[in-house]
Amino acid sequence: MRRVWRRIEKNVGAAVFIYPPQADLVQPAHAPDGVWQVVNAAAEAEALGHWDTSMNVECLHGTICSRVFEHYPGNSTFECGPASLAVDCLWRIVVNGKVALTSRDHGQQFGRPAPIDAHVGALALLSTGPVVAVSLAEHSADLYLEFEGGHRLEVIADSSHYEPWNLRAPGVHFVVLGGGQIADFSSNA
Repeated sequence: MRRVWRRIEKNVGAAVFIYPPQADLVQPAHAPDGVWQVVNAAAEAEALGHWDTSMNVECLHGTICSRVFEHYPGNSTFECGPASLAVDCLWRIVVNGKVALTSRDHGQQFGRPAPIDAHVGALALLSTGPVVAVSLAEHSADLYLEFEGGHRLEVIADSSHYEPWNLRAPGVHFVVLGGGQIADFSSNA
């Protein structure tokens, strides 16, 4: 069974927080207006795997990765068509079921004559064909991009508090929050 995200009408600042449809939302009596808490998530959520998020991240579908660079230390930015995916967490590229490259490889020498440039390597692996599928892990907001030819970019949210990645494209601006929630700033994009 696949689920589609829904918008919650209550805003927090300029952000609209998106929760899975099986979540029950309450506003605690002591919380300021607009602050909501998720309670009583259904047990079935464990078995759902990935949500159908094509309506949210479809801007990546069909694009070709044209640039990968370090915007600031510890960041990797992937430009795919008009979309920009800024990643501040672990990412890895899987080819034929095996890890071919990760963000943690960047700058490592591994006995080679020169350190690995993970951005150059990522571009070489991901620029050979378009994105053919996009999915998002329900509980963690890990992002998975499948490229033509079987290459897969996995963006793995690795902090419970820091913002692991964000996506900008014309009319789209998502920021993943620590703990796997997503803030939608698309109306401001």
